[in-house]
Amino acid sequence: MLSYKTGENSAQNAPQDPFHVRTFQASDGDAVTRLYNDGVLHGGDVECVDCGAFSRISETYLSRPQDHFWVAEADGKVIGTVAICEDEPSVAHLHWLRVDQQWQFDNRVALRLVETAAKHARQYGYLKLIVHTRVDAAKAIEFFEHRGFEFNRARNVEGTPRLEFYLHLYELEPQVK
Repeated sequence: MLSYKTGENSAQNAPQDPFHVRTFQASDGDAVTRLYNDGVLHGGDVECVDCGAFSRISETYLSRPQDHFWVAEADGKVIGTVAICEDEPSVAHLHWLRVDQQWQFDNRVALRLVETAAKHARQYGYLKLIVHTRVDAAKAIEFFEHRGFEFNRARNVEGTPRLEFYLHLYELEPQVK
């Protein structure tokens, strides 16, 4: 389960991640496009439903404080993306979850991206975080189930079968600083 509870010394004892997560910048556009397209071409784990055009990322995800778009970066290269936007009051949708193929062996990248989005959503009062994945995306299904997401339903989105998972944000422990 996703949890933001940390002990006072855990940050000191944890190995330093070779990447960091930050807010999307316009200069990230080409790298984000590459990651998204690579995910589609190689059977990406999580589909981006209603994402909007690449050129509208700032408009779609950065124009309201409750919506957001992040990238994971290592050595100056974008290696992952994630975004959230409001679906309905109290419900946020997770979009654009992509991790560079060279980093997919390291679940810390996807985990940190999802944790960042979930923490942000919780700070804005969302009660639930929803994600859709393809029916045949076994790796994604396993990832979300092992992180506390619950299967909600199977549905057809634009003619493609999808599985919907959600995370109850009100059940998460707040981060101890």
